Amino acid sequence: MTTKHIDEIKIPNAPPIPWLTFRHYRGAEDHALMADLVNTANQADGVPEVSSEETMAHYYSDPKNLDPYKDVLITEVNGQPACYSRVFWLDQDANLEGKARIYRSVTFMRPAWRRKGLGRASQAYNERRIREIAAGDPPNQAKYLEVTIPEAQLEAAVLLKQFGYRPTRHFFIMSRDLSGEIPAASMPSGARN
Repeated sequence: MTTKHIDEIKIPNAPPIPWLTFRHYRGAEDHALMADLVNTANQADGVPEVSSEETMAHYYSDPKNLDPYKDVLITEVNGQPACYSRVFWLDQDANLEGKARIYRSVTFMRPAWRRKGLGRASQAYNERRIREIAAGDPPNQAKYLEVTIPEAQLEAAVLLKQFGYRPTRHFFIMSRDLSGEIPAASMPSGARN
């Protein structure tokens, strides 16, 4: 039997999965499960980045541009972690018009729980939370929603298109053998560092 926590979140139109719960971040007790979700998702998607309980403790000890107790969503099925997502924001230069505020949503889900409606429920919740945050920001500031996903997450790409997102940037993880001499290189013409 599961216990109902006061930090449980009700999400409209959540998938009808038995014992499915959504809840807020509980602090340090969540760091290990969050790191495990990041590592499991990244391994499935071919992303070499690895997290740890210590990494999470460091990140959440002084979070930038997010309130972990409002901006983190933990999804569990029968008390077992299935998904972890968070929203945060950052300011970027917007050409000559000043700064643009970018609101980001990041989700890490166990592969066994993909394609069951958890991604849709998490993204809907994250967007509602972003809109709450954005409502308190200057109205004349340019604002954008952004989601970063690995290329291997084809299901997530389809889902995000249904939410109205479109690809705008692509990133590559590149590596080089450091055992030999590294030749001097200059920035290509027109590139900024």
